[in-house]
Amino acid sequence: MVPRQLGPTGGNRPKRLDSNVRFYPLETKVDHLDTTVDRLDAKVDRLDESVQRLEVGFVRLESMLAATLPYLATQMELTGTRADVESLRIELKSDIATGLADKPSKAYMWGVLAVLLAAYACGLAGLAVLK
Repeated sequence: MVPRQLGPTGGNRPKRLDSNVRFYPLETKVDHLDTTVDRLDAKVDRLDESVQRLEVGFVRLESMLAATLPYLATQMELTGTRADVESLRIELKSDIATGLADKPSKAYMWGVLAVLLAAYACGLAGLAVLK
């Protein structure tokens, strides 16, 4: 066994960790705790007020969503609507194509106009011969 060496303090006295530690009387500590508790109470009161304001906002938000959400379309409804619009577009396009096919073309219309003008000119020429 190794013999124990004694330091300059002489013996087994514990060393002080912090020489700046001050010891206050109990009343000072209680006063300090009272002020700390008062500050905490004030902060808790402010937090309660904030929570109450948030609750009012949440109630307003919930009522707005309850009034709005039933009228909003779901993704399935939108998909169905898109399919309906696409089928209507195809049907309209085929109806227009069918309707235009039944109408005369521009070349036909110009031909009819030329024939009518020629007939008018022949009529005027015939009248001129008769007079």
